[in-house]
Amino acid sequence: MIEKEKSFNMKYLKYGIYLLLIIVAVVLAQYFTSRKLDDIVLTKLDYFDKPSIDYRVYYNENEYFNQKYLEKGNTYVSKLVNHIDVDFNYYLSYSDKVSASSNYNIVATIVASDANSGEVVWDSYQKELLETKTISIKDSKDYNISETVSIDYQEFDKFLNDFRNNNQMPVKAYLKVGLYVANSADHAEYENITSSNAVEVQIPLNEVNFKIAEKSESKKDIFMTTESRKKEKMFSMIIGGVLWVVAVILAASLALQYHEDVKKEGAYNRKLRKILSTYDSIIVNVEKLPFVGELSVVYVTSFEELVDAQSEVRLPINFKENKAKHVARFVLIRNNLAWVYTLKEGDVVEK
Repeated sequence: MIEKEKSFNMKYLKYGIYLLLIIVAVVLAQYFTSRKLDDIVLTKLDYFDKPSIDYRVYYNENEYFNQKYLEKGNTYVSKLVNHIDVDFNYYLSYSDKVSASSNYNIVATIVASDANSGEVVWDSYQKELLETKTISIKDSKDYNISETVSIDYQEFDKFLNDFRNNNQMPVKAYLKVGLYVANSADHAEYENITSSNAVEVQIPLNEVNFKIAEKSESKKDIFMTTESRKKEKMFSMIIGGVLWVVAVILAASLALQYHEDVKKEGAYNRKLRKILSTYDSIIVNVEKLPFVGELSVVYVTSFEELVDAQSEVRLPINFKENKAKHVARFVLIRNNLAWVYTLKEGDVVEK
């Protein structure tokens, strides 16, 4: 039989069981301590809006452009511009039926900044292009606001030019035209739900040519009624804590057991070295121990007893160690009688 052939070894099985239990305890502890227990959603209402802008720039009759108007996204020659039509569109949707209303208007504002510092120095001139309107719904989920205004570009451009000349102030400015919406809604579970949004275009003034910028952003929100799972969270944390303690105890036990096994293994090696060094003259290291199956066998409990027998028969003691199993056997044979002493790891007790 090969010396390192695998066999059922209680020590390593014991280590394996310890390691398996530690891994299971750690995995479960991590699961319970990091477990997410979100509150139970009883009711939920969410909304979102979607603003959009389109515009067309109309030129005065001229010899350079034949089109009736130029669409959005182009660069425009300011001296040729007659008016600009802006289409504001605003869509609002809820996830459930509500009774809702929106108040909205469209306002034009000249915003002027210092040409050097960029600081806004004048934004008090405003003109309402569309008076406040209200749109309402009942037991519905969505609605849409769609309005078009016409902007006299030269009117605002001239107004800014007069301000600049009268105040001797170098400024850069643009015309901000915005749809301003204020929403409110009531739901079976929620009351006085409010929101607002602004949809704007920015049109540069007193420039040789210009491009129009848009400023709009969709908004959304969620309203929920929830039920707390505080007790479940606490219970999960307690279970996780207990499992961490169990994992620590198991790890400590494994370390202690390993220490004890190492201690025992050391005692075995020291005992074997002492025997071999002390009785080297009467011990023979053999490749294979003699077969004792047909002999009368006396199993002695100490090596000293084997030495006493050897002193009488005056024959060498056969020795063979199974290093994989940490087992050493000593056999003394005379005629049909054999004396056997076995030294095993774990059997040796330190004194």
